[in-house]
Order: sequence, then C-alpha cells, then structure tokens
Amino acid sequence: MEDGVLLKNKKRLLFIMIPIAAILQIALIVLILIGCSNVFLKGIILKESRNLEDYHYYYNTVDYAKDLLPTLEELSLEKENINFGYRHITFGVFDSEGISLFLSYGELYSDAKNEIMSKYNFLDSPYQSSDGDYTYPLSDFEYNGYSFKVAPNYNFCQWYLPKTFLLLGFNDVNERVCYLYFWDFDLDAICGDIDLTERTRVMHDFIDKYFIWYNY
Repeated sequence: MEDGVLLKNKKRLLFIMIPIAAILQIALIVLILIGCSNVFLKGIILKESRNLEDYHYYYNTVDYAKDLLPTLEELSLEKENINFGYRHITFGVFDSEGISLFLSYGELYSDAKNEIMSKYNFLDSPYQSSDGDYTYPLSDFEYNGYSFKVAPNYNFCQWYLPKTFLLLGFNDVNERVCYLYFWDFDLDAICGDIDLTERTRVMHDFIDKYFIWYNY
C-alpha cells in the first residue's frame, strides 16, 4: 500500500517537474537570444585605452589609420595638450575600431586649423548608395561644440563605403581639434533612408558608440 502511494507521489512530482523544466529551458533560450541580439545591436567593448603612449602602436596596427591620422611627431604639442582614446568593439563576428585624438592649440589654433584643413579631401554632400542606404549620412554636422567634416579614405579602393574614414572636428571656442578615425571591414552603410534629423542623431550615436570622448 505504501509503495503504491509512493509511486503515485513520484508520478505527480514528475508531471510537475517536466513542465517546470520545459519552462526554464524556454526562458534560458529567450535570455540567450536577447543577449545575442544585444551583442549584435550594441556590441561588446573588447578593449579600451586612454594612454597616450599607446597611440603609436594603434596608429601603426589599426588598418589604414596611417592614411588619415597624424603622427605625434607632426603635432608639435606638449603631451598635456593631447588626449587619446582607442576602442575595440565586437558584434559577435564583426569588429570595429575607433581612435580619437583631441588637441588643444590655444593661440596657435587658427594657423593649425588652416593647415589641417588643407591636408584632407572632404565629402561635399551625404553619400547614398543605389539601394537607398546612407553610407555617409552627413558630410558635416555639429556635436558637443565641434563642427565636424567627413573625410573618406580615398586611398581605399572602396572609399564610398564607410569602412575607413575620418571625422575631423573643430571647436573654435575652446580652440581644440578632434580626430575620430574609424575602421570596420564589414560595414557597408551607416543607416537607411531616413530624414536629416534622424541622420544627425545617428551620427551622434555613432560617436558615442565607437569613440572615447573628451569634453575638456
């Protein structure tokens, strides 16, 4: 008699545990899928550096950075007037790298600005592909006190794709220059066919996502 009751209790427990186990498995799968989607949408920061001593290394190792960034020797500035940042993001199977360089020129700013501007060929207008996506949503825009212009890497055979390009910013009030260099071999477009306001927001988010920023 007791064995029969025990067997019935075990069966009841089994019927209860099976659905619970199934629910837990489904919940785990959902969490994994959410985690994966966040990785692909937001990315995971693999590495960051704010050490100016690392600039030379990333200048030489990040693909095509030499085409668009200056060497420290070319800057003729004291180290306390230079801020550096490096960020490496992964999206599961895709990787992006961003190098930021902020320079304070003081009374030398106007001459430095003119000299720097003369070294680059900038986009005249946003660049839209035949399928409607914006490979370069804006040719110039404002962000955090800086006026930015977009310089594609025209040495790159597919310059019309945003795989290697520079965002060059000037802050006339604080007399600062900002270099933001981007590299991603897999990126073919920055956004879809959206209006100017949304494209501006996209570029602001782009800077926040891929670059270390200095407000001073």
